Amino acid sequence: MRRYLDLVVYIGEGSYSFGLCLRYDWLAQRTVPISAESSLYQEISAFIEKASPLFDSIGKIVIISDIAQRFETLVKERPRSIGYIRISQDQYEPEYMRELLQANGGNLITEYMRPGEVITDARIASMIERFLAEGISDIAIMSAYQLGITDTPQLLKDHCERMYPEHFTYHKLDSAEYESFLLSENRLLAGLCIKQALTDEVDTIVSACRSYELDAPIFIMTGEGVCVDLSTALKDPVITWQSRYGALLIGAARLLGLSDAIVVSPTAEGVLIDRIKENRPLPMGRTKRYFGLQISGPMIGAVEFGEVPHRQRLLEAISTVNSEPGPLPIIDLTDGLLSGLEIEESIYHLKSYQSALLTGAQCAPFRKDFYGASPVKRPMSQLQDSLYEESVRWIDSSHISLKDRRDEFLEMKTRYINADYHKVRLRVGGRIV
Repeated sequence: MRRYLDLVVYIGEGSYSFGLCLRYDWLAQRTVPISAESSLYQEISAFIEKASPLFDSIGKIVIISDIAQRFETLVKERPRSIGYIRISQDQYEPEYMRELLQANGGNLITEYMRPGEVITDARIASMIERFLAEGISDIAIMSAYQLGITDTPQLLKDHCERMYPEHFTYHKLDSAEYESFLLSENRLLAGLCIKQALTDEVDTIVSACRSYELDAPIFIMTGEGVCVDLSTALKDPVITWQSRYGALLIGAARLLGLSDAIVVSPTAEGVLIDRIKENRPLPMGRTKRYFGLQISGPMIGAVEFGEVPHRQRLLEAISTVNSEPGPLPIIDLTDGLLSGLEIEESIYHLKSYQSALLTGAQCAPFRKDFYGASPVKRPMSQLQDSLYEESVRWIDSSHISLKDRRDEFLEMKTRYINADYHKVRLRVGGRIV
């Protein structure tokens, strides 16, 4: 009988952490500082080599990466020149991203298209020739408009690829995933700057695992406290922002046996207060400042203080986060900030943050979204059935096993969409086994 374990890899700004577990029992853990003398490949290989007597195979690999936290560093270290096709009524220039890229040896060249504009060979050629003259190899496409069932960014991408095969790499978000066009635009362009670094990290981990004949599904931890498949993370790598924090919240609640709680956590400057509900963070914020950009959510971090608040203000914030009729237990990750306060709730402390981090990633629920559209003359149930069948095919082909699968259908009310069409999102959730 094969013994399947889970491998968790944390890639931080200053250290790597590795964990090997069977359910919630950690059989091996190791944390090492990042140094010039050793690489991620060497460290994960050394960990697998030493732990290999404990297992026959790996069931899944979960990666927690601080890659989104290194946005400004990556912009400086890896200058990017981006061609941006912006489909909108106005010709707003993403000035912050353009100036940031130019200041670090890169560039942002924006081409505008009007909603409903016919995509012709001549129009494509004029845009692409400008991009080629600027030495651009990455093209981002974003549209604020869905005037019918056609996915305009995808149609535009297909047209460009037909005319200029293998010249460019294309980047776009699912058109209905985030409500605000401007904030989604920021998210798309920022994500493009960190995407390659995340790809390199994953490739390194996969290469090290395959050298030991380990071939398991890869999942990426997100800041919302869920695991997503690799393709989802690479399409929108900003989703990894605060993934360490999300994993820590889940792991702390699991290790302390608290499915519902309030968590008080330290930051570099101040304090974060969050709500754990049914063993995972409860997203409350719709937008958040990502370095110099405002990006679309949802986000965790219900209450955030830029500095350590006055004791009474802290108590008020804790009370605000509690939406339950009675008191909730409090997990204090601040190393004693709540000591001495008159709090009627029970206060819990962790012994090992590293175990909580790895545990949180290992037991985080899986999530995958599927989108579809159809004329309103077709029953909504037919579109839902079609999305469900697509999800089953995807899960089977990805060799993923889900327990306690939960499906949530949501009709998307995207701005400017033709009223003669349904647009639906199917969100699939569950526990990876």
